[in-house]
Amino acid sequence: MPERVECVTGPAATLGESPVWDPERGVLWWVDIVEGAVHRFAPEQGTEETIDIGPMIGALALMEGGALLLATTDGFLECDPGTGEAAPLEVPVPVAPGLRFNDGKCDPAGRFWVGTMHVDALPERGALYCLAPGGDAQRKEVQKKMAPTTISNGLAWSRDGAVMYYIDSATREIAAFDFDVEAGRLANRRIAVDVPEEMGTPDGMTIDREGALWVAHWGGSQVVRWDPARGEALRRVPFPVTQVSSCTFGGPRLDRLYVTSAREGLTEKQREEQLLAGRLFRFDPGVSGWPVVPFGG
Repeated sequence: MPERVECVTGPAATLGESPVWDPERGVLWWVDIVEGAVHRFAPEQGTEETIDIGPMIGALALMEGGALLLATTDGFLECDPGTGEAAPLEVPVPVAPGLRFNDGKCDPAGRFWVGTMHVDALPERGALYCLAPGGDAQRKEVQKKMAPTTISNGLAWSRDGAVMYYIDSATREIAAFDFDVEAGRLANRRIAVDVPEEMGTPDGMTIDREGALWVAHWGGSQVVRWDPARGEALRRVPFPVTQVSSCTFGGPRLDRLYVTSAREGLTEKQREEQLLAGRLFRFDPGVSGWPVVPFGG
Protein backbone atom coordinates (compact mmCIF):
# COMPACT_ATOMS: atom_id res chain seq x y z
CA MET A 1 0.00 0.00 0.00
CA PRO A 2 1.41 3.45 -0.91
CA GLU A 3 2.43 5.69 1.99
CA ARG A 4 -0.14 8.33 2.89
CA VAL A 5 1.55 11.70 2.58
CA GLU A 6 -0.21 14.41 4.54
CA CYS A 7 0.29 18.17 4.61
CA VAL A 8 0.67 19.29 8.23
CA THR A 9 1.16 23.09 8.13
CA GLY A 10 -0.64 26.10 6.79
CA PRO A 11 2.03 28.69 5.90
CA ALA A 12 3.87 27.99 2.65
CA ALA A 13 7.62 28.59 2.52
CA THR A 14 9.29 30.11 -0.49
CA LEU A 15 12.20 27.72 0.02
CA GLY A 16 11.71 25.29 2.91
CA GLU A 17 14.83 23.52 4.16
CA SER A 18 16.72 22.04 7.13
CA PRO A 19 13.99 20.21 9.10
CA VAL A 20 15.16 19.21 12.61
CA TRP A 21 13.20 17.28 15.24
CA ASP A 22 13.57 18.70 18.76
CA PRO A 23 12.93 15.80 21.21
CA GLU A 24 12.99 17.98 24.31
CA ARG A 25 10.19 20.23 23.11
CA GLY A 26 8.47 17.66 20.88
CA VAL A 27 8.48 20.06 17.92
CA LEU A 28 9.75 20.19 14.35
CA TRP A 29 11.90 23.15 13.34
CA TRP A 30 12.67 24.14 9.76
CA VAL A 31 13.65 27.26 7.87
CA ASP A 32 12.51 29.33 4.91
CA ILE A 33 15.86 30.21 3.36
CA VAL A 34 14.70 33.08 1.16
CA GLU A 35 12.38 34.73 3.69
CA GLY A 36 14.86 34.45 6.56
CA ALA A 37 12.33 32.75 8.82
CA VAL A 38 12.41 29.87 11.32
CA HIS A 39 9.23 27.79 11.51
CA ARG A 40 8.08 25.64 14.42
CA PHE A 41 5.41 22.91 14.29
CA ALA A 42 4.11 21.16 17.45
CA PRO A 43 2.28 18.03 16.23
CA GLU A 44 0.64 17.15 19.57
CA GLN A 45 -0.97 20.58 19.83
CA GLY A 46 -1.26 21.16 16.10
CA THR A 47 0.21 24.64 16.54
CA GLU A 48 2.59 26.62 14.34
CA GLU A 49 4.90 29.54 15.01
CA THR A 50 7.22 31.66 12.89
CA ILE A 51 10.31 33.56 14.05
CA ASP A 52 11.44 36.25 11.60
CA ILE A 53 15.23 36.46 11.65
CA GLY A 54 15.86 38.70 8.62
CA PRO A 55 18.93 37.47 6.70
CA MET A 56 18.72 34.36 4.53
CA ILE A 57 19.02 31.19 6.63
CA GLY A 58 20.63 28.18 5.00
CA ALA A 59 20.52 25.71 7.87
CA LEU A 60 19.48 25.18 11.49
CA ALA A 61 20.82 22.97 14.27
CA LEU A 62 19.93 22.43 17.92
CA MET A 63 22.34 23.67 20.58
CA GLU A 64 23.01 22.35 24.05
CA GLY A 65 20.80 24.33 26.40
CA GLY A 66 17.90 24.67 23.98
CA ALA A 67 19.01 27.50 21.68
CA LEU A 68 19.05 27.22 17.89
CA LEU A 69 22.18 27.60 15.79
CA LEU A 70 21.47 29.35 12.47
CA ALA A 71 23.77 29.64 9.45
CA THR A 72 22.80 32.94 7.81
CA THR A 73 24.18 35.47 5.35
CA ASP A 74 24.97 37.59 8.43
CA GLY A 75 27.03 34.76 9.91
CA PHE A 76 26.37 32.11 12.56
CA LEU A 77 23.62 33.21 14.94
CA GLU A 78 22.46 31.79 18.27
CA CYS A 79 18.68 32.16 18.50
CA ASP A 80 16.60 32.00 21.67
CA PRO A 81 13.38 30.32 20.48
CA GLY A 82 11.48 31.72 23.47
CA THR A 83 12.14 35.36 22.68
CA GLY A 84 13.07 35.12 19.01
CA GLU A 85 16.22 37.13 19.66
CA ALA A 86 19.34 36.12 17.72
CA ALA A 87 22.93 37.03 18.62
CA PRO A 88 26.05 36.41 16.50
CA LEU A 89 28.68 33.85 17.41
CA GLU A 90 32.15 35.37 17.44
CA VAL A 91 33.52 33.41 14.49
CA PRO A 92 34.76 34.44 11.03
CA VAL A 93 32.05 34.09 8.41
CA PRO A 94 32.94 32.24 5.17
CA VAL A 95 30.06 33.84 3.23
CA ALA A 96 31.43 36.21 0.58
CA PRO A 97 29.15 38.57 -1.38
CA GLY A 98 26.95 36.60 -3.77
CA LEU A 99 27.11 33.45 -1.66
CA ARG A 100 24.78 32.00 0.95
CA PHE A 101 24.67 28.96 3.21
CA ASN A 102 22.70 25.95 2.03
CA ASP A 103 21.92 22.96 4.26
CA GLY A 104 23.90 21.80 7.27
CA LYS A 105 23.92 19.26 10.06
CA CYS A 106 25.88 18.24 13.17
CA ASP A 107 28.17 15.22 13.00
CA PRO A 108 28.34 12.54 15.76
CA ALA A 109 30.82 14.71 17.72
CA GLY A 110 28.57 17.78 17.63
CA ARG A 111 30.44 19.77 14.96
CA PHE A 112 28.24 21.83 12.63
CA TRP A 113 28.88 21.07 8.94
CA VAL A 114 27.35 23.54 6.50
CA GLY A 115 27.91 24.37 2.85
CA THR A 116 27.83 27.54 0.78
CA MET A 117 26.61 28.17 -2.75
CA HIS A 118 26.19 31.08 -5.14
CA VAL A 119 22.75 32.71 -4.91
CA ASP A 120 22.29 32.00 -8.63
CA ALA A 121 23.78 28.49 -8.35
CA LEU A 122 26.81 29.38 -10.47
CA PRO A 123 29.12 26.36 -10.67
CA GLU A 124 31.96 25.70 -8.24
CA ARG A 125 31.59 28.86 -6.17
CA GLY A 126 30.86 27.20 -2.83
CA ALA A 127 32.56 25.03 -0.23
CA LEU A 128 31.75 22.75 2.71
CA TYR A 129 32.73 24.13 6.14
CA CYS A 130 32.86 22.79 9.67
CA LEU A 131 32.28 24.80 12.86
CA ALA A 132 33.72 23.07 15.94
CA PRO A 133 31.86 23.36 19.27
CA GLY A 134 34.58 23.25 21.97
CA GLY A 135 35.76 26.39 23.74
CA ASP A 136 36.07 29.96 22.57
CA ALA A 137 39.39 29.35 20.84
CA GLN A 138 37.86 26.62 18.69
CA ARG A 139 34.74 28.66 17.95
CA LYS A 140 36.91 31.36 16.39
CA GLU A 141 37.94 29.04 13.58
CA VAL A 142 35.74 27.69 10.83
CA GLN A 143 37.53 25.03 8.80
CA LYS A 144 37.01 24.56 5.07
CA LYS A 145 36.63 20.82 4.48
CA MET A 146 35.81 20.58 0.78
CA ALA A 147 36.03 22.89 -2.24
CA PRO A 148 34.91 23.75 -4.78
CA THR A 149 31.25 22.75 -4.57
CA THR A 150 28.22 24.06 -6.46
CA ILE A 151 25.02 23.32 -4.51
CA SER A 152 26.03 21.90 -1.14
CA ASN A 153 23.14 19.86 0.21
CA GLY A 154 22.31 16.67 2.11
CA LEU A 155 24.49 15.31 4.92
CA ALA A 156 24.23 12.07 6.91
CA TRP A 157 26.48 9.82 9.00
CA SER A 158 26.42 6.08 9.55
CA ARG A 159 25.49 5.03 13.09
CA ASP A 160 29.10 4.20 13.99
CA GLY A 161 30.26 7.51 12.52
CA ALA A 162 32.71 5.79 10.18
CA VAL A 163 31.03 7.01 6.97
CA MET A 164 29.79 10.46 5.97
CA TYR A 165 27.36 10.83 3.07
CA TYR A 166 27.21 14.11 1.18
CA ILE A 167 25.28 15.59 -1.72
CA ASP A 168 26.45 18.33 -4.06
CA SER A 169 23.25 18.50 -6.08
CA ALA A 170 25.04 19.60 -9.25
CA THR A 171 26.86 16.25 -9.40
CA ARG A 172 23.62 14.22 -9.15
CA GLU A 173 25.54 11.93 -6.79
CA ILE A 174 25.47 10.84 -3.18
CA ALA A 175 29.12 10.65 -2.21
CA ALA A 176 30.50 8.57 0.66
CA PHE A 177 33.65 9.34 2.66
CA ASP A 178 35.58 7.53 5.34
CA PHE A 179 35.05 9.72 8.40
CA ASP A 180 37.31 10.20 11.41
CA VAL A 181 34.90 11.20 14.19
CA GLU A 182 37.61 12.33 16.61
CA ALA A 183 39.44 14.55 14.13
CA GLY A 184 36.55 15.41 11.81
CA ARG A 185 38.55 14.33 8.75
CA LEU A 186 37.30 13.08 5.40
CA ALA A 187 39.06 10.52 3.18
CA ASN A 188 38.49 8.07 0.34
CA ARG A 189 35.66 9.75 -1.58
CA ARG A 190 33.54 7.38 -3.66
CA ILE A 191 30.12 7.41 -5.29
CA ALA A 192 27.45 5.61 -3.25
CA VAL A 193 24.50 6.55 -5.49
CA ASP A 194 24.38 7.95 -9.01
CA VAL A 195 20.90 9.48 -9.41
CA PRO A 196 19.31 9.22 -12.88
CA GLU A 197 18.20 12.58 -14.31
CA GLU A 198 14.58 11.49 -14.70
CA MET A 199 14.29 10.99 -10.91
CA GLY A 200 14.92 14.66 -10.10
CA THR A 201 17.90 16.23 -8.35
CA PRO A 202 19.09 14.84 -5.00
CA ASP A 203 18.66 17.47 -2.27
CA GLY A 204 18.38 17.06 1.52
CA MET A 205 18.61 13.63 3.17
CA THR A 206 18.59 11.64 6.37
CA ILE A 207 19.54 8.10 7.40
CA ASP A 208 17.39 5.42 9.05
CA ARG A 209 18.21 2.75 11.63
CA GLU A 210 18.82 0.19 8.88
CA GLY A 211 21.48 2.35 7.25
CA ALA A 212 19.37 3.38 4.24
CA LEU A 213 19.30 6.99 3.03
CA TRP A 214 16.05 8.92 2.55
CA VAL A 215 16.59 11.62 -0.06
CA ALA A 216 14.31 14.46 -1.18
CA HIS A 217 14.37 14.74 -4.98
CA TRP A 218 14.04 18.36 -6.08
CA GLY A 219 12.07 18.53 -9.31
CA GLY A 220 11.21 14.85 -8.98
CA SER A 221 8.04 15.05 -6.81
CA GLN A 222 9.31 12.29 -4.56
CA VAL A 223 11.34 11.08 -1.59
CA VAL A 224 13.44 8.01 -2.36
CA ARG A 225 14.93 5.47 0.02
CA TRP A 226 18.37 4.46 -1.26
CA ASP A 227 20.66 1.57 -0.32
CA PRO A 228 24.10 3.26 -0.23
CA ALA A 229 25.91 -0.10 -0.25
CA ARG A 230 24.44 -1.12 -3.62
CA GLY A 231 23.37 2.22 -5.05
CA GLU A 232 19.82 0.94 -5.53
CA ALA A 233 16.48 2.65 -4.98
CA LEU A 234 14.52 0.65 -2.39
CA ARG A 235 11.33 2.72 -2.27
CA ARG A 236 9.84 5.78 -3.95
CA VAL A 237 7.25 7.94 -2.19
CA PRO A 238 5.39 10.33 -4.55
CA PHE A 239 4.47 13.86 -3.47
CA PRO A 240 1.82 16.31 -4.71
CA VAL A 241 4.50 19.00 -5.24
CA THR A 242 7.52 19.19 -7.52
CA GLN A 243 10.15 20.89 -5.39
CA VAL A 244 10.71 18.47 -2.50
CA SER A 245 13.71 19.80 -0.57
CA SER A 246 14.67 17.88 2.60
CA CYS A 247 13.53 15.35 5.19
CA THR A 248 14.12 14.18 8.76
CA PHE A 249 12.74 11.64 11.20
CA GLY A 250 10.51 12.98 13.96
CA GLY A 251 7.87 12.11 16.52
CA PRO A 252 8.32 10.52 19.97
CA ARG A 253 9.55 7.27 18.38
CA LEU A 254 11.33 8.94 15.44
CA ASP A 255 9.18 6.87 13.11
CA ARG A 256 7.58 9.63 11.04
CA LEU A 257 9.32 11.33 8.16
CA TYR A 258 8.86 15.11 7.92
CA VAL A 259 9.50 16.64 4.51
CA THR A 260 9.99 20.27 3.47
CA SER A 261 9.17 21.73 0.06
CA ALA A 262 9.39 24.97 -1.90
CA ARG A 263 7.55 27.30 -4.25
CA GLU A 264 10.73 28.85 -5.59
CA GLY A 265 11.32 28.10 -9.26
CA LEU A 266 7.68 27.36 -10.06
CA THR A 267 5.83 29.25 -12.78
CA GLU A 268 2.52 30.95 -11.98
CA LYS A 269 0.70 28.07 -13.69
CA GLN A 270 2.64 25.50 -11.65
CA ARG A 271 1.80 27.32 -8.43
CA GLU A 272 -1.88 27.17 -9.33
CA GLU A 273 -1.53 23.43 -9.97
CA GLN A 274 0.55 22.84 -6.82
CA LEU A 275 -1.34 24.67 -4.11
CA LEU A 276 0.56 22.79 -1.40
CA ALA A 277 4.02 23.76 -2.69
CA GLY A 278 6.16 25.17 0.12
CA ARG A 279 4.29 23.37 2.88
CA LEU A 280 5.55 20.82 5.42
CA PHE A 281 4.55 17.18 4.85
CA ARG A 282 4.68 13.97 6.85
CA PHE A 283 4.28 10.23 6.30
CA ASP A 284 4.98 6.94 8.07
CA PRO A 285 7.98 5.29 6.35
CA GLY A 286 7.79 1.97 8.22
CA VAL A 287 11.22 2.45 9.76
CA SER A 288 12.65 4.81 12.37
CA GLY A 289 15.64 7.13 12.44
CA TRP A 290 18.24 8.37 14.92
CA PRO A 291 18.01 11.47 17.14
CA VAL A 292 19.93 14.46 15.83
CA VAL A 293 23.12 15.45 17.61
CA PRO A 294 23.08 19.01 18.99
CA PHE A 295 25.92 21.44 18.43
CA GLY A 296 28.35 20.58 21.21
CA GLY A 297 27.62 16.83 21.20
